[in-house]
This record gives sequence, structure tokens and C-alpha cells, in this order.
Amino acid sequence: LLVPQSVILDPEMAVYAEPKLTAATGMTAVARCIESLYSRDRNPIATGMALHGARLLRRSLPRSVAEPGDLGARADCQFGCLMSGVAGINAMVSLVHAIGHVVGGRHTLQHGISHAMMLAPAMRALLPAIGEDQYLVLEAMGGRNEGQGADKAGAAAAEAMVALVASLPLPQRLRDVGVEESELEGIAESAMDDYMMGYLPRPLSGNDVLTVVTSVY
Repeated sequence: LLVPQSVILDPEMAVYAEPKLTAATGMTAVARCIESLYSRDRNPIATGMALHGARLLRRSLPRSVAEPGDLGARADCQFGCLMSGVAGINAMVSLVHAIGHVVGGRHTLQHGISHAMMLAPAMRALLPAIGEDQYLVLEAMGGRNEGQGADKAGAAAAEAMVALVASLPLPQRLRDVGVEESELEGIAESAMDDYMMGYLPRPLSGNDVLTVVTSVY
């Protein structure tokens, strides 16, 4: 009953969202794009939507934060968000969202705050599973294929994500939002039980997830 019958994209309404809210909601959409690209159930249509959604968000989200009245940037973010939703519901998402459910629920965080922290380490762990499609992810993140291997392209895409997150007015580490070091193991254990972990492109152990969580503490 919560699924809308129609969606109206109106950038003039979005100009009232303050920078932190814009950044957090935008990174939720970025996370849907990226996780759709390495999902177990990825498919060509979802991949096309996710890649172009990531392109739009990567270049327009920082502009929307810096210049809230930029209607072109706001519109591109809205289109990117819509594409991310279509991609995410068809391919599904996994690690970043599973961890985000736990951290967000425990610390009352907006979804995109934990997503922003988790994306780069999740990309490092999971992008190698999609092989040469990592070149496409690098391009969507604004990088260039300079003759490097696919895994290096994926690593470069993850570094581009680090730069994107650093440009936004969001907390950068779990300790910045009140997470205690003693909670990390429990967060990883709870994330392993999230149903979205079933869409990983390859199996991850509890220790693997703990490594991801710890890397952004």
C-alpha cells in the first residue's frame, strides 16, 4: 500500500532541502545504483539505469549541495534517484544496505549517512565479482580507463567514491555518529542476518563484514 501510483519530479520543490538532507538522500540513491551493479541478480536493464543514475548523481549531487537553487542539478538528481529505485528493485541491493539497516536503526541515522560511509569499502570487496564491468563503474564515477586491469579500475572507482563522499557535508566515520568500537562485532553479526545479504555477488563471512565495518570506524 505504500507503493505510489505516480511520481512527480519537480526540482523547484527540492530547492528547500538543506545541504545535509540533500547529501544524505542523494547518497541513498548513489548506494542503490552501485549495489545494483554488483548484485547477484544484476541484469542489463537494471545495469543501464544504475550506470546512468550514478553518472547523474556523481556530477549533480555536489552541485545541488553547493548551489541549492540550481534547478538543472536538482532535476538530474531526481532523475538519478528515480533510476536508482528502478535498478534497485529489479536487481536488488546487498551489503551497504544490510549494514545501513543495523547502524541506522541503532543510532537513528538517515539511511544515506551510513551508506555514504560503507560504499567505498563495499566496492573494494565486491566489485571484483563483476569482472570487466568494473570499467563501466569507473566511467560512471568520472574516471578513465588508462589501460589498467579490471580490478584496478574497480579500485579506482572506489577511490572516486571516497572523493565524492568527502565533498559532501556528511559524517565520514562511524565514531562520528556515536558508534562505539565495542558495537562493531554486533553490527556485523546483525547485518549477516539481513535478507538483502542474499543478493551478494559472492559469499561473505562474518569476518569479511566486520572488516568492512571496522574500516570506517
